[in-house]
Amino acid sequence: AICKNLLLDAEREEILRFMEKEKIWYLPLKGIILKELYPKAGMCQMADNDILYDTDGQEKLFAFMTSRGYREVQIKKGNHDIYKKPPVYNYEMHTSLYGPYSAPGWEAYYADVKQRLIKDRDKEYGWHFCDEDFYIYFVTHAYKHYAGGGTGLRSLLDSYVYLRKKRETLHW
Repeated sequence: AICKNLLLDAEREEILRFMEKEKIWYLPLKGIILKELYPKAGMCQMADNDILYDTDGQEKLFAFMTSRGYREVQIKKGNHDIYKKPPVYNYEMHTSLYGPYSAPGWEAYYADVKQRLIKDRDKEYGWHFCDEDFYIYFVTHAYKHYAGGGTGLRSLLDSYVYLRKKRETLHW
C-alpha cells in the first residue's frame, strides 16, 4: 500500500506539473486528501486518484496522458475520463463532480464548482475545497456508491478519520 501510494503521488505530481505548465486549473479529490489525515502512511490504500479539472484542457491532457503510456479506458463519457497504465497507475480525471444522473440538487450545488473553491497558496492553478464543502462532497459521493450497489467499511473509516481530525474546526 505504501509503495502504491508513493507511485501514485509521484506520478500525480508530474500530471499536476503539466497542468500548471498548460494553465489548466485542477482540484485533487477524495483519497488524495483523505490519505494525508490517516495516522500512518499506507493506512489508506487507494485504487486510483481523482482530480477535477478545467474541461478546456481536456484535449491537452489526453495528449499528455497518452504520450506517457496511459491507455484511455473511458473518454468523454460521463463526468470523468479514466486513464490506466501498468503497474498501478489509475487516474480518474473529472470534468464535473456530478451529472444529471445524480440525486436531485447535487449537480446544481456543484454546477459552478469553481466559485466554491479556494486557491492553493503554493500553486498557480491548484485549488481546494473548504473543509465543509469537502465533507459535503465526500458524503454525497459515498451515498452515490451506497445507493448504486453498496459501500464498504472504507467509506465509514474515511468519515471517522475526517470527522475526528476536523471536528473542532468544521462549521456545523
